[in-house]
Amino acid sequence: MIVDNRKIVFDICDVLVSTSYKNVSEYFFDKKNLFSKDYQYYQYSIGKITTYTYFKHFCEKYCLDISYNDFVKGWNKLFVREISGIHDLLNDLRVKYDLMIMSNINELHAKYFIRRYKKISSCFTKYLFSCRIGLRKPNGSIYNSLISLSNFKNPNDFIFIDDKVQNIEAAQKYGIEGIVFKNTKRLRKSLANIGIL
Repeated sequence: MIVDNRKIVFDICDVLVSTSYKNVSEYFFDKKNLFSKDYQYYQYSIGKITTYTYFKHFCEKYCLDISYNDFVKGWNKLFVREISGIHDLLNDLRVKYDLMIMSNINELHAKYFIRRYKKISSCFTKYLFSCRIGLRKPNGSIYNSLISLSNFKNPNDFIFIDDKVQNIEAAQKYGIEGIVFKNTKRLRKSLANIGIL
């Protein structure tokens, strides 16, 4: 039962689950770190192109002859493991607060995260995925989209947690309180300092 109007908003990658594009690269390129984020990658992350279109581009770019299923398997190697202690923290928070996700993420990774890490993803009431709203952090419009979810359109209703300083700084420009994530223990302390725990 939610008893506080404030909403706590989490990023996914390296906040809820540790990630490694090196793992993706090594899967496809025989231990070589060749993967790079290009224009098509970013278009995919805001839903401008489909997963299949990105798959075809990926194969052409790297001269790979692989099946779609093999691409899916390798692409999802991004996710390594649940961040230590994060599930217990989410369970503590969800008793009192509305928990949300706001993440720069493509459709394939979004679906995999929800399915593979269900005990984490089920703690959240709303997902703002870049691939589904067409916006990426730190673009200011994504923070306006977040604020619009408040009944009173009040940025003070939100606390945003992200591992990237530039995303937190952008949120703060819109009046949203932000915490740069380092580890779960430090996050607990930061939340306690602002009266959340």
